[in-house]
Amino acid sequence: MHKADTAITTHPRRFVLRFGAVTTVAGLLVPTALAAARAADADAELIAACNRLLNLQTEMEALHAIRHTLADETRTQPALERLYQEEEIALDRIDDIGGPTTLAGARAMAEASLASAPRDNAGDLLFQGNAEWLAFCVAEFLVERIGA
Repeated sequence: MHKADTAITTHPRRFVLRFGAVTTVAGLLVPTALAAARAADADAELIAACNRLLNLQTEMEALHAIRHTLADETRTQPALERLYQEEEIALDRIDDIGGPTTLAGARAMAEASLASAPRDNAGDLLFQGNAEWLAFCVAEFLVERIGA
């Protein structure tokens, strides 16, 4: 009977120690996780607007790629005009939201920036000034090095 008493008192102690360790770790991690989730939510709308801009850029590039003749231009012009209007709406929304508050939001804006950037016939970025060059360098760094 002594063994049973020892077993009963040992298990609760182990349980309390394990439970205490788990709750301590959870107590430290949960606020961090909640803060990260809140921060991600803070940029969710910005990320969605940037993703919309990326999709519009892809659609515009596809239309520009098939515009070889005047007939092609005439045929694709209404679709391009619609895309340009949607692009303005997306850009206005990004402007209304303001800057990013998370790294994910910054990466989304960097991707949108690069997608919207002027390029030469070879696909290389065109720069009009030093500030633009520096900004695009940062954008490329964010997109290449920071996971989505």
